[in-house]
Amino acid sequence: MSGPLSQDEIDQLLDAIAAGDEEAEALKPKTPLSSSARKIRPFDFKHPDKFLHSRLRGLSNAFDDFIRKFQQFLESQYDITAQIHLAGCDQFPFEEFFRALPPPSPLCTFDWMGGSGAFQIAADVFFQGILGKAPGKNQKLNGLEARLFMGYLFKPFGKILQTYFSKKAGKSLPDFANQKFISDFFIRDIPIQDDMGVVATFYIKIDQTEGNINLFLNPDCINSLNETSFFNIINDASFIPLATPTPNTIVEMGRFHLDDEESLKENLIYETNKLGGEVLDVLKDERFVGEAEGTVIDGEYKAARILSNISDLEEKKFDDFLNTRVIFGCSKTVDNIEFGEGCIVPLNEDILEPVKIIKNNKIIGYGEIVIPDENFCVKVTKVVDK
Repeated sequence: MSGPLSQDEIDQLLDAIAAGDEEAEALKPKTPLSSSARKIRPFDFKHPDKFLHSRLRGLSNAFDDFIRKFQQFLESQYDITAQIHLAGCDQFPFEEFFRALPPPSPLCTFDWMGGSGAFQIAADVFFQGILGKAPGKNQKLNGLEARLFMGYLFKPFGKILQTYFSKKAGKSLPDFANQKFISDFFIRDIPIQDDMGVVATFYIKIDQTEGNINLFLNPDCINSLNETSFFNIINDASFIPLATPTPNTIVEMGRFHLDDEESLKENLIYETNKLGGEVLDVLKDERFVGEAEGTVIDGEYKAARILSNISDLEEKKFDDFLNTRVIFGCSKTVDNIEFGEGCIVPLNEDILEPVKIIKNNKIIGYGEIVIPDENFCVKVTKVVDK
């Protein structure tokens, strides 16, 4: 961390601001939260993240090793010299991933480990690099080409993946099932229902032909790996999470009514009083103190970014009829915090934890945020016994 500014530096900064100097911004001292080294972005409620960055890093390391085995397979079985390396591993909604693929693209969907996924390779790489012929202008990916893709490329790719991950996970993982070649490039033809998943992108070059191989795995696949020893830290008995102080600040995403004699029901969706694009409510010691948006910092945990100044807010009263609250996150804030516009409030919860459903100051259940229509809703994933 740099030391305090000298008087000369302060005078220089003030002179630059007074003169409208464009370089003044560069002279301003930066706080840790505004550092370019930190990735701060709004929380996407329609497509919420499913995986922590630490988990993605674990997958990236595994994919890096695995792809070398696939490269060796191409060289030994087909006498193809290929350069392959991992270009990226991130999470995307499946539809966003699918619509970004240039048609035609050889694509196969499959079931694996109780989940589903997709395997795709650039058409030029498949035709020119693997088959050794340039595709025709109106080349359709069916018939002989489809059988070659499934038999000579996808099946060995899947077998190597399954074998490698089985060894790394410390147990035998199921084979791929329900493999389907997709010839009509429409989203309705894809049997993958889960929205957000992990996309591993591999760069491949064969002679002068280059492109990408993409592997999509939905959350059920990743969660199945989580139940093995694949992510060691999760299964380490000596791993104990840090304790967090008792929160005094709550960020709400909405409220709904639940009769006193009524119990939450698992898998049922409850609509709240807030629209999907509305701001969240921030309360400290049960007093309304600001409006905020959900924020993710470095992909590791949720936070709230204040969108208002407390001095500009009118006192907000909540309808007593809406007696059940959906909590986006909680925090312990200092007594003199001002909740000014742009203030970042880190929350105790990470992006994988279910939101809390609270009534009469007691947790009655947990759920996931969904926006099936216009309003924020919560789908109950667990009911807490009274």
